[in-house]
Amino acid sequence: NLLSDRNPEIVYNAVCNLLKEASSMGRSLSDEKADKNSKEYLLAQGTFKKILELLRSRNDKILSVSLRFLQLFNQNYAKKDELIGLILKVRSNNLNTQYEQVSALSEAVLRDSKIDRRSLKRFLNSRSWLVSRCSYYLVDSLEDDESRLELTRRYSATNSQMEKLLILAALK
Repeated sequence: NLLSDRNPEIVYNAVCNLLKEASSMGRSLSDEKADKNSKEYLLAQGTFKKILELLRSRNDKILSVSLRFLQLFNQNYAKKDELIGLILKVRSNNLNTQYEQVSALSEAVLRDSKIDRRSLKRFLNSRSWLVSRCSYYLVDSLEDDESRLELTRRYSATNSQMEKLLILAALK
């Protein structure tokens, strides 16, 4: 019920309190043998649906924590690809929200996942050092040769040892 409260701080707090359960909720909803009428399953399903609704919030704290929930949820969720489009639809200029968005995508993507190049480029060229560098790992998770080539160019263009190490670590 607190996920639907009018007070954004209460909603934020409610999602924060659910973070420790996110992974097990993802596992519950992925279990093909799960009793779909059990209290645990219905609670996980209702919470998941509400979190997806919160991705349309205009409050960046709620957006950020909802994306964090999805990152943890996705650790044990089988249908990772279905969340990518929903995560990409989040639009925010808030750097914390963008960081959580990249982190959630990194947990969701598989080698054959598709992320439009414009979104990927937006993360790579973010004015935030953290968002940009975290997106390096997102590039590595995808089979996207053009984006990998972009990181190779960055490697060649920089004199910074730290930057080179970050790119090498990301590209494994």
